[in-house]
Amino acid sequence: KQWYQRRVRGTKFEADECEGVILLDAENAFNNLNRDMALHNSQFYCPDLTTFLTNIYGKPRQLYAGEHILSSAEGTTQVDPAAMDFYSIGILRLIELAETPEIVQVWYADDGNAAGGLTGLLTWYNKVASFGPHFGYFVNPSKCVLIVKPQ
Repeated sequence: KQWYQRRVRGTKFEADECEGVILLDAENAFNNLNRDMALHNSQFYCPDLTTFLTNIYGKPRQLYAGEHILSSAEGTTQVDPAAMDFYSIGILRLIELAETPEIVQVWYADDGNAAGGLTGLLTWYNKVASFGPHFGYFVNPSKCVLIVKPQ
């Protein structure tokens, strides 16, 4: 319950014109991030970091699990200090594409929240669900929450 309350406080839920709030959840967001798209985005949103991020994420990395070698080609790397920045840069264009009139978006990492009219919220949700996979953002509908104001 406290988790929902903190996320709702970041929106304009108390405004008279607000009819509801959507709290999104993404499936394995940091693991599914499209690295190629994130590196492309970094050239436009944060060019000073592009070389650094390319050195870290430009090629698949080998992960060793006993005798098994796995290739890590998508997502961010745990304990990487740049992971949060890389993830944010990676989905920034998604956030821009999801902009919807009269809807306020508030994001923290993979937690997307929106407040506004119900029709606008549906439009926003559909945009995120439609464009998201290009960025490695897969909405997990079973964990999303819609909170509607009482009449």
